[in-house]
Amino acid sequence: MERKESEVISQDYHKELTLWKSRFKISFYATPIITIVFFLLQALFTSEQLSTDFKLIENWVGFSSTFKLPIGVFTSMVAITSLIGMYFRSIQVSHQLNKIEKQLDISQQQFNLANKKENFVLFIEHRKALSELVKLELKEQISYQSNIFQSRDFKSALCIDSQKLYKKLFPENSPEEMVCFDLWVPKSKEIINIEVLSEKLYSLSNLDLLKVNLISLYSFYEMFLDFGVVFQINSYGSCQNKGGIEIAYFFIDFYIVINVLSKLGLIEETDTQRLRGKIISLALDINDSLIPE
Repeated sequence: MERKESEVISQDYHKELTLWKSRFKISFYATPIITIVFFLLQALFTSEQLSTDFKLIENWVGFSSTFKLPIGVFTSMVAITSLIGMYFRSIQVSHQLNKIEKQLDISQQQFNLANKKENFVLFIEHRKALSELVKLELKEQISYQSNIFQSRDFKSALCIDSQKLYKKLFPENSPEEMVCFDLWVPKSKEIINIEVLSEKLYSLSNLDLLKVNLISLYSFYEMFLDFGVVFQINSYGSCQNKGGIEIAYFFIDFYIVINVLSKLGLIEETDTQRLRGKIISLALDINDSLIPE
């Protein structure tokens, strides 16, 4: 639709430009012709009174007053031609400025499109890089804990939605605009309240963990849901060993999450050590062989 309107406007400009160009040419060529015609007519009608003796100074001095009409016609025609020429030139300049403006708009649109494409690619690559980093750290942590507890058939029930985590860590980034390019997240971006988490862990010290139901621990993994960390608690209940061992496996996954978040720079080293120590202590309360220090 816009393109059709632009074509119509361009055609109108071209027609107007052609029209005034023709008028300018007509006026330009008509000026000397009309002047000569008026000069000849006056000479013809006043031939009896005209003196053609060029030796007389009076004939030269009175020339402008004698042929005032043809000279006036010439002056008027020159003025009209100049006005037509100036108007034609203004239309020409206006048309050129419109063309330049359109070219600038096209260039700006192309630049914006290229910029959007570049931002989109950077956004996808940055999000992919974080996803790969999370997968790598998670795989290493799970592999390490699985090797330690292989004899007890440990299976992690941990899942991290890297895209949800990315939105939480880099809310300023979008496919339209990239602001942060680092993968090491500034600690100012606290996504979990360490003090609240510590208090929840310490509150378990007075409980008989062998009798604790996993559902009652929902407040723990609820803290992680907002940024994509999910503890699939139903998987813990499918363990071969019973008698509270699934609670210990939950703490192992808890331990893994703390390590992954620490690797991403989201938890201070001192807080990491404090949380690790408490998690290990709780796990050892269930079975001293589950998580060795």
